[in-house]
Amino acid sequence: MVRRFFSYIFSRSNTVLFLSAFFLSISLTASLLYLSSEQPHLLIKDFDGDFSFWKLTLLGKFFMFSGIFPNFLFLILIFRLIRFLIIICLKPLGKILMIIFSNKNLDKFNEYVTKLEKTLIKNKPKVDKAFNKIKLKKKIKKDYLMPLSIIISAIILAFAILFQ
Repeated sequence: MVRRFFSYIFSRSNTVLFLSAFFLSISLTASLLYLSSEQPHLLIKDFDGDFSFWKLTLLGKFFMFSGIFPNFLFLILIFRLIRFLIIICLKPLGKILMIIFSNKNLDKFNEYVTKLEKTLIKNKPKVDKAFNKIKLKKKIKKDYLMPLSIIISAIILAFAILFQ
């Protein structure tokens, strides 16, 4: 029963949800104001002393909790609006990423990487003898220049692809 009720609510369009929430809140507020001004004994049992929840009649308790339903409908609308705005913002980003990571650009990037690898293999310096003569005082455990050089070469390749 509750599952059918919620599936019915979530299957309604935004305009139906907005109009039903709007008219529910207006009608509930108007009827509460009318009853509190014209027939207050229908809402509150005892007017003597301080106000408490237990002094309300069943109709008064209904009006106390009746604002939850229109606000629930407005919350559904707000979350749908937020989801819509997020999707609108992510569509241009997706198009930009689709252009950058297209098959054509990835193939060109692979060509540049293979050319770079061949060039590096061809022009490898011959320093075997000199390296054995040099004795380093401290050994560098982490090579921090390699990731930096990879990032710089990737940026250069990206600009080459972009401005080709």
